[in-house]
Amino acid sequence: MRLFAAVRPSAEAIVDLRAALDRSAIGAPRLIPPDRWHVTTAFYGEVDERRRLALTARLARSAAAAGTGELRLAGAGHFGGSVSSGRFGGAVLWVGLAGDVDVLGELARACTRAGRGAGIELARRTFRAHLTLARLRQPFDVDAWTAGLRDYAGPGWPLDRLALVSSRLGPDPSYADLESWSLGG
Repeated sequence: MRLFAAVRPSAEAIVDLRAALDRSAIGAPRLIPPDRWHVTTAFYGEVDERRRLALTARLARSAAAAGTGELRLAGAGHFGGSVSSGRFGGAVLWVGLAGDVDVLGELARACTRAGRGAGIELARRTFRAHLTLARLRQPFDVDAWTAGLRDYAGPGWPLDRLALVSSRLGPDPSYADLESWSLGG
């Protein structure tokens, strides 16, 4: 089973971002559907049942010990591709986060420790708080797109819940929350 841990923005935050994207004069690439928008705190990949059970127990403890706060979607950027040309495929377009990002970063580190403690091998990466909006397969003017959302600041929502999510890939990917926990007990 392919798993990741995530925080989900509020319905209000999703509606506001969707409206900002619709108002943007920049042509939009094919976006990930808003019902799949989330902030990944740790990606675990394929996990067998024994490790999933251990991970679930460790994430429950991590959530209970975690701090809470408030987040909001803010700004935009991209990963990958050639920044100098501004037009490329293979990039990831994202919207950033503001607010209690340090609390979110600590939660992400706890989710990573939970995975390693459950015996899951994880890539060593620095956590960068973002919500992926699109994965580009064709050339696209990423610089104009990110400039159009550079000053975006959405409404705040409480950072108060963590989910363990199963993902299925394919032509119509899907995500399903297997478990979720309130933060801070």
